[in-house]
Amino acid sequence: MTSTRPKTESSRGGRAKASSSTDPGSPPKPDVNFPDWDRLERMLASMKGDICGRIDSQAFDLRTEIASVKQDLENTVEPMLQRLNEHDQTMRELERACTDNSTELSRLDSTVNSLKAQVKLLNDKCEDLEGRSRRNNIHLIGVPEGVEGPRQTNFIAQLLKDILKLDEAPLLDRAHRTLRAKPKDGEAPRPFIIRIHYFHVRNEILRRAGVKRQLHSCPGTKFGLLFPAVLKITLPGGSTHTFDDPDSAMDFVNANIKKSVAPDDVV
Repeated sequence: MTSTRPKTESSRGGRAKASSSTDPGSPPKPDVNFPDWDRLERMLASMKGDICGRIDSQAFDLRTEIASVKQDLENTVEPMLQRLNEHDQTMRELERACTDNSTELSRLDSTVNSLKAQVKLLNDKCEDLEGRSRRNNIHLIGVPEGVEGPRQTNFIAQLLKDILKLDEAPLLDRAHRTLRAKPKDGEAPRPFIIRIHYFHVRNEILRRAGVKRQLHSCPGTKFGLLFPAVLKITLPGGSTHTFDDPDSAMDFVNANIKKSVAPDDVV
């Protein structure tokens, strides 16, 4: 019994010496005699595989979802970008059209101003020509309706010759009554508008008919033309005188009417 104890102690001391002889700075080595080490490694490997699998699965799902969202965004943004490009093109076209219209309006404004000036000039010329074309026109009143017959111009030319004692019948371009409804019985006949071809003949006719204008300045004196070619003058006293010759009428006016009228009464 006494011989076995020292061996036990010596064996323990040998283990102690062996353990004390290891490097204190080196990590402890696993005890290969630990009964659950293999199972622990298998558990750790299983847990690692499970964790990695889950991470890979989550990463795959996340990548799939991100790709789906990206595709949805692309599908949504692409039409918007296309519409924006169309709107941008439309805006550029509108800006170009506005610029062209502004330029065209400026040009048209200048053209309109020029045309206005030309129209005013032409209107003034037209009025001047119209006035000049009417310089040879005279009016003849008191001719009964229907006596002129179908050849009005020839009738009026002969009538002027007879009334004013002209050497020959004046050359007339045209003669017609004023453009209004034909008067009824008892109403005044429509005046004649006469265009005389030569201006000097028109002046001679007006000069010979000047006795009429002079009688206008004699208050109380009534006068009128009777058909055919008779001038009737009624004096303030009531006496009536008729003349078929303009010279005789002028002599009568100068001798009997103008002398009895004060200068202030003559307009």
